[in-house]
Amino acid sequence: MPALNDEATLNRIVDMEVAAIVKAKLPPEQRTALDVAIFAESFRSVGEAFGKVDKNAERHGKRLVLQATKELQKILEDIEECRPLLQSAAVFQ
Repeated sequence: MPALNDEATLNRIVDMEVAAIVKAKLPPEQRTALDVAIFAESFRSVGEAFGKVDKNAERHGKRLVLQATKELQKILEDIEECRPLLQSAAVFQ
């Protein structure tokens, strides 16, 4: 088992904390939209995953993905400001 003062181990711990924070702060619909968007061929595919059809699916998918990425960016920026605290806290876990 790697030592807790190993930088790679600390970074993995911090990354797990970041993932938990993102999951807690990002609304479920936006998490789903981003999960679908990773493999989607288009915004329409995202909208269809939410039960929309045709042009409405495209508009809905685009709106969801753009909102979700904007919210994710905001969350990650907030976390980045706190990263030194997360790293120092990881030492004590």
